[in-house]
Amino acid sequence: EYMNTAQETESEGTLRREGGWAQAAYKLTGLDLDLPLVNNAELVYRWGFLDREEEDGKTYENVVGVNYYVISALQIKAAYVFMNSDDPELDRNRLDVQVAYGF
Repeated sequence: EYMNTAQETESEGTLRREGGWAQAAYKLTGLDLDLPLVNNAELVYRWGFLDREEEDGKTYENVVGVNYYVISALQIKAAYVFMNSDDPELDRNRLDVQVAYGF
């Protein structure tokens, strides 16, 4: 996904932003192993960027994670986010954990 925007403001002129991301995932059931814990897992990788032109700053993220399907409607997700940014406040790695339920 890619985005490129421009916003006219009275106080700061034109604010320009560009960003995007790409993601790949592989569900381990494709390995056809007789291991239910492994078969219910999905490996995920995501790359993204944001360029805030007027602030002269770029941010890149690389994310590696695993989604575990407890049942088809219940997932436990964990991902480690590697951040690289010109802005010191955004240049922090983090661990994200999420529980998702679909109905």
